[in-house]
Amino acid sequence: MKKKLKIAVIIFVFIMSQIAGLQPILANDVFEWVVEPTYYYLGPIGYQYHHGTGLIWPFYDGMKSGYMNFNGVAREPVYDFAEPYKYGYARVMVGGLYGYIRGDNRGFLIEPQFGHAGDFEFDDEGSASAWVGGNNYIRQTRYYSEEWGGFYTQEGDWEIIPVTLEERGYTLVSTDEGVEFYEKIHPYIDGAARVERYYRNNGSDYMGYSYVNLNGEQIGGNYESATDFNSGVAVVIADIDSPGHMSYGLIDNTGNFVYGFQKDIAFMGGFVEGYCTAQQVSTGKFGVVKLSQSRTITVNSLGYILNFDQPPIMESGRVLVPVRKILESLFISVDWDDDTQTVIATEHIVGGFNEIRLTVNSTTAYVNSVAVELEVPPRIVNGRVLVPVRFIAEASGRPVEWDAENMTVIITQGNKSVG
Repeated sequence: MKKKLKIAVIIFVFIMSQIAGLQPILANDVFEWVVEPTYYYLGPIGYQYHHGTGLIWPFYDGMKSGYMNFNGVAREPVYDFAEPYKYGYARVMVGGLYGYIRGDNRGFLIEPQFGHAGDFEFDDEGSASAWVGGNNYIRQTRYYSEEWGGFYTQEGDWEIIPVTLEERGYTLVSTDEGVEFYEKIHPYIDGAARVERYYRNNGSDYMGYSYVNLNGEQIGGNYESATDFNSGVAVVIADIDSPGHMSYGLIDNTGNFVYGFQKDIAFMGGFVEGYCTAQQVSTGKFGVVKLSQSRTITVNSLGYILNFDQPPIMESGRVLVPVRKILESLFISVDWDDDTQTVIATEHIVGGFNEIRLTVNSTTAYVNSVAVELEVPPRIVNGRVLVPVRFIAEASGRPVEWDAENMTVIITQGNKSVG
């Protein structure tokens, strides 16, 4: 069954690649080299610090591995092998064993002692865990400091614990002829979620990947490997020509190819803030590419760029944004009716007030009790309520524009008078 599944994946992705190949996309139309491909090896870009700042990536000089950023070498090449940073931690190999280092250059968080190791993953309680072989995980506790408003860790404050697939977020979907099929849906980013499909067959495992949209419908194809969306794109990988020969492509959140499967570019991990390390296959050298056009949605509300903890998304050509942030930026108060999943926005104006009501997953909204049909309903994404931004702006009487080139929503005050 494992072989049949893999053959099916290869055939499907090959067909998808041929469809994309009907309209070839040139690399220069999608991205540009900002660090020329002259390096022996560069690993995927990550964040040096846990709060999501400090772009950094591994490099290999032919002898040892270290880390670098746009300013040059950030951590000297003293490791046998270096893995990418993930929110403040990175795993490195010394003497054939893995350990973990911090982003603050203070040495090891956990000394090298594991034959196998994975990246740290964080839960809602602020604890981090990483796979270290078999079903065993190490759990590193993070503590929150109110003094400086962030998490911190303490060396040695970790333990080895057994963790099942279910505890790692996988759901057992089916069991067929001894093959267990698990599935894990990652958080939604840019309106799409990465789906891991894990097949376990008598000790022989196989991973497959795909994506679903906000309706739970699959977008794009099935892939050998895939990244979460970032900067509006995701990197997908498949062996479309011959077994073991991986080809790389970029898709948008509708599943369409931004950059079709081609052989001259191999992306190292996913894009971060529009940047990605990549290998120029023709030369074998590594550099850093940047997306030529922004694919991350920005919102300019009354002259201010808004920062969201859940990024805006685009669905069916409409931009949805976190409701509380956008309403408060327009000086509109907001309430939430949890029983009916309804947003109630109230704005005081000269001579009275406006009231706007939107219900999650409903295409009918109300402005001062008058029904208005929406093209796209409000959604709950990663615990945040997202609403159509154009509707909100226009319902409150403010002009709104869409700058397609810079992927920016611009809301202005216009002639609006607020009481």
